[in-house]
Amino acid sequence: MQARYQACGDDAARKEAVTASVQRQVVREAGFESCERDGVELLQSCTALFPDDVELVEAAFYLKHNIHVPCPMVVGSKVPASLALHEIRSLSDRKCSLGELISRAPLTVLCAGSIT
Repeated sequence: MQARYQACGDDAARKEAVTASVQRQVVREAGFESCERDGVELLQSCTALFPDDVELVEAAFYLKHNIHVPCPMVVGSKVPASLALHEIRSLSDRKCSLGELISRAPLTVLCAGSIT
């Protein structure tokens, strides 16, 4: 599965397709062939339905929609200036460092997220 994600590069739509494909594969292998859609919905909500099931919680790499953990960083955390970032300007994006961004602007706003 990781190789399938890696082959997508930074293409978010392709990664979404891989996630959906893996979810369908998992539910088919678990015996939900005749009700695949129901199986996918159950898979996506299993950590909410069974929050104390350690095996399910730790298998969250293919769950998508229900993955939420507290951010390990607190307000005021020190972040290295060499931290690699993607600078997004309209529809283009280029890689830069946090230090480079800070040196060019009086105000720097960081937004972070992940598609996997």
